[in-house]
Amino acid sequence: MSNLNGFVKLHRKMIEWGWYSDCVVKDVFLHILMVATFKPTQYRGYDLVPGQAVIGRKKMASELGFSEQQIRTALKKLESTGEITLFSTNRFTIATVENWTFYQCDEDVSNQQITNKQPTNKQQ
Repeated sequence: MSNLNGFVKLHRKMIEWGWYSDCVVKDVFLHILMVATFKPTQYRGYDLVPGQAVIGRKKMASELGFSEQQIRTALKKLESTGEITLFSTNRFTIATVENWTFYQCDEDVSNQQITNKQPTNKQQ
């Protein structure tokens, strides 16, 4: 499942993000961004789309140097403010980064998508 090719984008506006000063929440979110898939794939019978990551609290705690409780709390905070959604199985959790395209698409693509969704005065 580990495909660490490519890059992730971080906008400088992230400094103004509400969780930026909470190092546990910030690290958990950045970790999810780093391990999220960037193309459709499958994991144990589940279809994953770009922006989804298979995570486990125990493994994440070990990788980030936090306790499992700190990871659990950080995930709840991220979910409560809509940064991620979580789908749990009895073996792992699929974290979905909401607004994945906002974080990872080129600005031209994001602006074009927004522009395409806006009605024009020329529509009949």
